[in-house]
Amino acid sequence: MYGFNVNDFLEETLMYSEETASPPPVGRFYKGNCHIFAMAPVGSNRVAKRALVTTLYSQAGKCRVPIIVYPREIAPEMETTAPGGKKVMGCPRKIDLDGTRILRTFEYTTVVESVVELIITVKERLDYVSKLYESVIKLNDFATSPEAEG
Repeated sequence: MYGFNVNDFLEETLMYSEETASPPPVGRFYKGNCHIFAMAPVGSNRVAKRALVTTLYSQAGKCRVPIIVYPREIAPEMETTAPGGKKVMGCPRKIDLDGTRILRTFEYTTVVESVVELIITVKERLDYVSKLYESVIKLNDFATSPEAEG
């Protein structure tokens, strides 16, 4: 994917593909097990269709899980890679660009425009969650320590 090895992300990431008719990962949002939902790359109109990614996007938003979307359609003219590796210019349709614009207005949704921005945004969120957990662990340790008793 865009020159990045997907295996580098697998140790820390749960990845799902649209091979299932039912969305088993949805429960993770409601249980508080997911602290970020990233969709990349995705067509802006894909979010509006009946698909696994649509359900996950909807449920993540309902559970107030921050969502990061890297849409394919971000500019009126874009360089893309065609089958065989050839670089070509693509021109997203107005409806596709409108879809990206609308995604930017949704609560809990951050739209990124490059792989680099995607990586930075995901790392920032993971750092934030990590610091939250460190604070919770410190509070729990203090609550069970002799100093907390008095």
